[in-house]
Amino acid sequence: MEKEPIVLGKNLKKSEKRGVKIFIHSRKEKASEPLEKEIKKTKEEIEFIKKVDLYLAQEFSKLGLKKDFSLLPSQFHFLPDEVFSKKFPGQAKNSIAAFSNLRTDNVYINKSKCARPSLYKSIIHEAIHLASLHVYYADIKQTKVRIYRTGYQLFNPKEEEHEHFRGLNEAIIDKMAIEILKKHKDEIIEEFNITPKEQKEKVPIYKTYIQILNIIIQRLAEKNNKTTAAVWQRFKKGLFTGKMLHLKDIEKTFGKGALRVLAALDSSTKNLPEEEIDQKIFQYFATDNQKEKDRIAAEILIERERIRYKQRQK
Repeated sequence: MEKEPIVLGKNLKKSEKRGVKIFIHSRKEKASEPLEKEIKKTKEEIEFIKKVDLYLAQEFSKLGLKKDFSLLPSQFHFLPDEVFSKKFPGQAKNSIAAFSNLRTDNVYINKSKCARPSLYKSIIHEAIHLASLHVYYADIKQTKVRIYRTGYQLFNPKEEEHEHFRGLNEAIIDKMAIEILKKHKDEIIEEFNITPKEQKEKVPIYKTYIQILNIIIQRLAEKNNKTTAAVWQRFKKGLFTGKMLHLKDIEKTFGKGALRVLAALDSSTKNLPEEEIDQKIFQYFATDNQKEKDRIAAEILIERERIRYKQRQK
């Protein structure tokens, strides 16, 4: 079962929208074909992908949502390091061992860089990306179909490098992936024979991003007299429904301009070391000192976002 694509576009006719949806489906099918030198998945790996599909069905049920997709093993491509590095030099340069191609709904994993625990965590993380809301923008005149939105992450259809909420999106997905791993830990260990040594291996996580998200969840819960579980549930649900009204509560809680700072996490910040940016954004949401917040915003936001941050202050 494949989810129906959501397609937007200026003055887009029904017939054109149908054509775009057919194109999106065919692009995904073509991308699902094995790549040259792709590593064949083992029976165990195929079984794990199917298991993750069941785990996501359970998550959707708890969120009160209808699961309108099925994960297919063919959407996950395991590649040796030399192939991954050659085909995806940008990801390899940034030490990214797994990513989802948002245009094609396919996942690419550098298997040479992923021991079993990391591989399984990567599959869950990227599977959540695939399950997230996808909205496409079609420009018929330029014959282009772009991703407009995936989960919380937003793209400007007219500007390639203009996007928002990448970091928030990754934080929510990774927090959810870790939860799923913990929830099904005993089952995974038993069914896939995870050794004691493998159980001790650390898997990569978006640690600071999740810390920022946790602070936000905690403070929103306190401000609105709700449990952290209820606030977290709403964040998770928004990943799949596209409903983001609860983000307005962030400015009510952390002050005007706070959404601009959160939206810039891993998206619209100055060319500073990544760890420095992440720590400054963490400090922004940890402090109640408005002057400190404004100083941090000025230090990290690119000019376009800094101006919009100041406009929110008026």
